[in-house]
Amino acid sequence: MSTAHNIGLSNKQTLPASQWFESLNAEDKKSVIGYLANYADRKCLGEVTNDLQSALVREGNSEKLDYYSIEFTPLDELAEQRIGHLDHHELGQMKSQIEQPFNLRFVIEEQGLYPPTAE
Repeated sequence: MSTAHNIGLSNKQTLPASQWFESLNAEDKKSVIGYLANYADRKCLGEVTNDLQSALVREGNSEKLDYYSIEFTPLDELAEQRIGHLDHHELGQMKSQIEQPFNLRFVIEEQGLYPPTAE
């Protein structure tokens, strides 16, 4: 296993405390966790992602721009279908407390959302 993979697996960062999050159903909790994980990853990689996009635009490399289009699309646009109905103020409060990427699987398991439970 790579060092980065080992670091990722050992990351035991939990979600910020939120009564709003606790009030959500299991599917909405999964959507919020996934959104926050993507947000944290993008926050960490934002500068290099912007540099890559700028370089590809300068080169006129439409093939690679298409290949990486998801990474270049704003997260809120990608997640709208899953999080559009949620309280964006509360979601923003949680986002503001996320400092670094976290182990998605650890958080899903910690929240009792994996393996799937019947509601």
